[in-house]
Amino acid sequence: MLRKREFTTYVIALLAFIVVANMQFTGCASTQPDPALEAARQKALKDSLFTAHKRRVSMLFSFGLEPFKHGNYEKALKYFRQVAELDTTGIYATTLYKRLGTAYIQTGKPDSAEYAYKLGIDRNPKDIYSYSSLGYIYRTKGQNQDAIDVYTKLHELQPDSASHLRFLGELYVKEDMIPEAIDAFQQVVQKNPGDTKSQEALSALLNQTGDIDSVIKTQTSLVEQDPENLRYRMDLAQSFFKSSQFEKAIEQYNVIIGKDPQNISALEYMGECYQQIDKYSLAVDTYRKILSFDPENKKNRCNLAMSLAAVGKYSSAMREAKKVISADSNYGLGYIAQGIVFETSAEKCVKNNGGKITWDDKLVYKMAYDSFVKAKKDLSTKQDAENHLGYLATVIPTKEDYFMHKTQKYPKSSCYSWIR
Repeated sequence: MLRKREFTTYVIALLAFIVVANMQFTGCASTQPDPALEAARQKALKDSLFTAHKRRVSMLFSFGLEPFKHGNYEKALKYFRQVAELDTTGIYATTLYKRLGTAYIQTGKPDSAEYAYKLGIDRNPKDIYSYSSLGYIYRTKGQNQDAIDVYTKLHELQPDSASHLRFLGELYVKEDMIPEAIDAFQQVVQKNPGDTKSQEALSALLNQTGDIDSVIKTQTSLVEQDPENLRYRMDLAQSFFKSSQFEKAIEQYNVIIGKDPQNISALEYMGECYQQIDKYSLAVDTYRKILSFDPENKKNRCNLAMSLAAVGKYSSAMREAKKVISADSNYGLGYIAQGIVFETSAEKCVKNNGGKITWDDKLVYKMAYDSFVKAKKDLSTKQDAENHLGYLATVIPTKEDYFMHKTQKYPKSSCYSWIR
């Protein structure tokens, strides 16, 4: 056992050793810092603070996510806004602003949603969701040019997507940028041939340009995709009609009428097609079909009268014209039909006479002339009547003709036996 003095000496020596050893290990903090140890200490401090920060941000995000899932967007906004303020390091950059924007939209704050989606794009420049949502906001607010910029960017990010191009096409139409709209819809149709709405839009746009060949190509594609769609067939038939491809138009009208026998519009156009290609007998059959289920149809009774005149059935033609005039004395087309019956008959008789115009012919031309004068009173037929009057003015009787034929007021030629 150590003596008291020796123990005291031992303790003092031990303490001195500890002090010296500690100074050698740590150094004097105020005069000789160890850089490596200080960096380690700072890193440890930062890691500790970041862990605490991340834990707090995650907790707030979780607090917002639950009410968001259940549609309580106001409560979700309370926490999401705090996350947006605290999350300076971008822990939730890829998900926060999408949900924040959606919550603003659901609570009727589109301007705040716009700002949120813009922040999302700043944090993630390739964020499709934020771009799409921003585009939707601009479309609903009528900011078409801003929306065009957004969907142009979306098309760059997703060049294979047809939906972005479709929205671009619609926006271009609203801004009256027709060539750009056509290009956009053409790309949509190339990517998605089954998109009939885009094909319809493209067809309408091409119609505005007068590019009938492109219109027909697009409309033909629509018919091929949906053969039972009679509206598509009707549009195609109309385009054939406008481009004077009457035989092709008739093919389409026949399909339409086969499925819808009382489609008056298709029957009317088919009758006119037959007239254009000089198949008047078929035109007569077509107009009679219309009148069989719509006997009060004045327009097509007049069409029947003119078609009958074209095949030389003047008496029948005149009966039809007079039926219309009797039913409505103010209906100009009735007088047009009557005038054409007289005019057609006179032209046929002149032709049969080697082109020589007789007094009888002049009298019948005058009957036609008087009919067109009456037709001129109806504004809807005024121009047509004037066209006929301009021609007939050169062949109707003059004062001298009347003087030379004072006693003959009606044609006597057998060629006009149908008139008597």
